[in-house]
Amino acid sequence: RKLTEQARTHHETMTGEYQKRVLLYSGWGKKLLKQAGFGPEVVSMAMQLASYRLLGKQIGTYEAALARRFYHGRTDTARPVSPQSSAFVEVMGRKPYKGDEENKLYWLQEAAMVHQEVQDLANSGLGVDRHLFGLGMMVQDDDPHVPALFSDPLYLRSKPLRLSTSLVPFTPGFGPVADDGIGVGFTVAADSCVFTITSRKENNYVEPFYNLLEEALEEIGDLIRPGY
Repeated sequence: RKLTEQARTHHETMTGEYQKRVLLYSGWGKKLLKQAGFGPEVVSMAMQLASYRLLGKQIGTYEAALARRFYHGRTDTARPVSPQSSAFVEVMGRKPYKGDEENKLYWLQEAAMVHQEVQDLANSGLGVDRHLFGLGMMVQDDDPHVPALFSDPLYLRSKPLRLSTSLVPFTPGFGPVADDGIGVGFTVAADSCVFTITSRKENNYVEPFYNLLEEALEEIGDLIRPGY
């Protein structure tokens, strides 16, 4: 009984440090994506747009890739941040606006295509994140011959994974990887998408991200529906 009470207290203390909210979005899902020639990578672009509008820039983003086809394989990382996704969020802007729909759709298509390619490579064992992580773990703090890569500003900027996401068959919540980050477990159903959004309370990110994500999903739905 004492151990049970200790475990309960520990659980309540840990979970009490986080905010959580579930977004059930019923505007569109797999059906519309398939009709428009897209896959779930479009949902990743919606999260990129929401985080861009929340923080004013794109941030290091983890999206799980599955390497389970390999012996002892588990996951790798498929990063949605790319030059194409950067162009997409920039053309969409910090706030919704009417106009330039063809350009918006073009960059959504380009960003989604590149992200699908990155996912396919990572799922096939050709991801780079786990490899770079292993190399980084081999570097000693006092090593005078540390490769320049590990001090490169772009590499350093990419390391904090402030947005951690995973497409899952159901929607459990999980905490963010970074203390100043956001965790999102999501599912794409036939006519809906479900997101479990978490972040530490002191960040106050959950509510604004929830609203911005819903807004982004609406805008993307308008872009990909036939006859926009």
